[in-house]
Amino acid sequence: MGEPIAITYTGLRLGEKLYEELEELFHDEEDLMPTAHEQILRARTRRAEWSQLSTGMDALAAACAEYDEPRLMALLQSLVPECSTPGRAPDNVIRLNRVSQ
Repeated sequence: MGEPIAITYTGLRLGEKLYEELEELFHDEEDLMPTAHEQILRARTRRAEWSQLSTGMDALAAACAEYDEPRLMALLQSLVPECSTPGRAPDNVIRLNRVSQ
């Protein structure tokens, strides 16, 4: 592949983590699988049927075009069950409303 390079370990930088918490990296729906290195895991994600995903994306686009927020949220929840939304929008979100022409 090329010539080896020298690597000098200088320690952790400010704010850098030595270890990552697994719950921050993986979803509950993912299976953790071992790798050749005992401290490295990989995630096996669930499979999605293309026809179902495509139909869902079309429905999401239609809900967006119609400004149908309740339907949009229900569709998102059905396509991505682990998706959760806060009870109310954060203060930095500006609601857009459809204006009739």
